[in-house]
Amino acid sequence: ELHHLYVRERDGSVRDLTPGQRLKANFHGWSRDGRSFYVSTNERNPQMFDVYAYDAQTYERRMIFQNEGFFPGAVSPDGRHVALLKAHSSANSDIYLYEVGGSAPPRLVTPHEGNIAYSVEGFTPDGSALVFGSNEGHEFTQGWRMDVASGAKTPLIRADWDVMF
Repeated sequence: ELHHLYVRERDGSVRDLTPGQRLKANFHGWSRDGRSFYVSTNERNPQMFDVYAYDAQTYERRMIFQNEGFFPGAVSPDGRHVALLKAHSSANSDIYLYEVGGSAPPRLVTPHEGNIAYSVEGFTPDGSALVFGSNEGHEFTQGWRMDVASGAKTPLIRADWDVMF
């Protein structure tokens, strides 16, 4: 399915912020100050979703992540990081963290061996931590928190069933 992002203006008019015939768009949330919001589209490459920051007043946008092999999961509310998912199979994936405006490639934050599935759920409101799901060491998916600065991971929600966000 092809998804677009539309804005309904105060006068009732509707504007397509992601025009094009064969593209998909995903909304990734608002900045903490409400001045911008984040969207990914596959308009540049049908198999890759690039991430853009849109100005909430003018709808001008700028690319903050040009994708080459990941699935964008979340943008931190401070706009400093993009959390990315890389699927190796349906049972095995990794999370990477990209620093917006930096020159370094995305950094692997879930090194592991064997089949472990990860999911990106979002960032804390202050952008200091990434919230994610993982079945590492468990039969079921559990909720985790990773401090962005240190990389320290701590359990967030544990249960005897899959934790869904």
